Amino acid sequence: MIEAFIFHVGQFDPLNMPFGPTREPGYFQYFMQDILLGQIGKDTAAYLDNIMIYTRKGENHEQA
Repeated sequence: MIEAFIFHVGQFDPLNMPFGPTREPGYFQYFMQDILLGQIGKDTAAYLDNIMIYTRKGENHEQA
């Protein structure tokens, strides 16, 4: 969905999601899972904009 519009002083693109579109949360979740593909289930969990990194030991947490 394209939300950009052209005005006499230039083109404007929204920086956040407008209220109307309803598919964007699903797209965002898909992209997050695609970006974190190798880590999800191993030491990372993602739900929308919440990313949780977990390890069994504290010293391993910084490496993850």
